[in-house]
Amino acid sequence: MLALTQILVAISMGIVGPVYAIYFEKISGSLKDVGIILGIYWIIVGILEIPFGILSDKIGKKKYSQLAEFLFRFQFSFIHSYRTFIK
Repeated sequence: MLALTQILVAISMGIVGPVYAIYFEKISGSLKDVGIILGIYWIIVGILEIPFGILSDKIGKKKYSQLAEFLFRFQFSFIHSYRTFIK
């Protein structure tokens, strides 16, 4: 199941990646900036995947999912306050 999830994430990033490039370029970025941002994103994902998997095993999948949902909703309270990508 995990392998299938990772395959679907990789496919979705392949589909959405070009759209990100166009979007970031429109809101004051360049293709170089998009590449750097996506590279940093995947490095952070790779670094944090194992520690957060261990945390999930320790506190349980349900509590971990609830924490993830809370953090996901919390970040949206800040994301709408920015008008451009780079200030």
